[in-house]
Amino acid sequence: MELKDQVAVITGAASGLGRAIALRYAQAGANIAIADLNDTGAEETAEQVRKIGTRALTKVTDVAEYEQVEALMAQTVKTFGRIDILVSNAGIGGFGHLVDLSREVFERVVRVHLFGAFYCSQLAAREMIKRKYGRIILMSSITAVQGPIGTNLPYGAAKTGLLGLMRGMTLDLAEHNITVNAIAPGPTDTPMLRAGSPDLSLRSHHVPMGRIGNPSDIANAAWFFALPSSGYVTGTVLPVDGGALAGGCYMVEYHRNRSQAK
Repeated sequence: MELKDQVAVITGAASGLGRAIALRYAQAGANIAIADLNDTGAEETAEQVRKIGTRALTKVTDVAEYEQVEALMAQTVKTFGRIDILVSNAGIGGFGHLVDLSREVFERVVRVHLFGAFYCSQLAAREMIKRKYGRIILMSSITAVQGPIGTNLPYGAAKTGLLGLMRGMTLDLAEHNITVNAIAPGPTDTPMLRAGSPDLSLRSHHVPMGRIGNPSDIANAAWFFALPSSGYVTGTVLPVDGGALAGGCYMVEYHRNRSQAK
C-alpha cells in the first residue's frame, strides 16, 4: 500500500489510461478524484475504485476552463483534505494538414492538453506547497519526441508543449519537495486510438516488441512517478512505447504513406 491515504486527482479518468491509473493508485491505497466530461464513465471508474477499497469522488470537468478546474480542486480538498498527486491525462484528438487545419480544431486541442495541464498543475501545486509534498505527472506522447504522423499536427504540438511546461514547473517546484515528470506513451489500446485506428494489428507493426501497449503499461509508469520513494526523480520524460522511438518506426510509416500518395 505504497500510496495509502494519499489523494490523487486524475483528469480524463472515465476510461482508457486515466481509468487504468485510477485503479492502479487505488490498489496502492490512494483515494481518487476523477475528473472527466463523461460523467457516466467517471462514475463507473469510481465504483471500481470503491470496490478495491478506497474512496472516490467524481467531478464533471472541462480542463480547458479554468473555473471548472478551480471547482475540481476545491471539491477534492473539501472531500479529502489535501492533494498529493496530480495526473494531467485528459486529452482529445484533432487532425488536419497545416494549410487546411481549422483554427478552432488547433486551439481546442492545445487548450485541452496544454492549457488544461497548466490550470490543473497550478491549482494542485498551490495545495501541495502547503504540505511541502507533491507528485505531478503529465501525459505527453512519443509524438513529442519524434514527429507525429501526417495530420496529427495539433496533437503533436500540444504534447510537445507539455514537455516544456514540465521542465519549467520542475524548477519552480523542486524547493517545495514537489516532483514533476511526464510519460510519453506509444500506441496504446485506448478508446481514442481505436477511434482513429480500428485495426489495431496494423499499429503493432510500428512497435519493435510486436504489440501495442496496454493501459496497465502506462499505469505502472504513473505508479512509479507517484511513489514517495521516487522523490529524487523529477524533470524527466519516460517513453513507454515498446521500443518504437528506438526503432524510428513512426517516421518509416510517415514516408511510406507519403510515397503511396504520390
